[in-house]
Amino acid sequence: TEGDKKIGALSLPMFVGARPVIAIAAVLFAAAVFLSLIPMASGLRLPYLALVGTCDLLLLKSAYSAWNDYSYENLAKVRKWTIYALILGVLGFATLAL
Repeated sequence: TEGDKKIGALSLPMFVGARPVIAIAAVLFAAAVFLSLIPMASGLRLPYLALVGTCDLLLLKSAYSAWNDYSYENLAKVRKWTIYALILGVLGFATLAL
């Protein structure tokens, strides 16, 4: 939000505050984790399970960490975790096409 203030942008965190945006992100992360379980109903695939399971853990860790400490430094760290999670999730879902 410091960068948003500097350029005068009205981002969602600037408009409603950091805490509500973190709550929305946490709900979306939980939904992603829940939805990632659906492909396992058709059978257990270890590459998918390993990649998406790690993605899910990173998303849950990110939500927990952001909720407990929404300092700029921590949110920068959480952002990196969510990028890694995204990469792992995409790779995991790609294994379903093989």
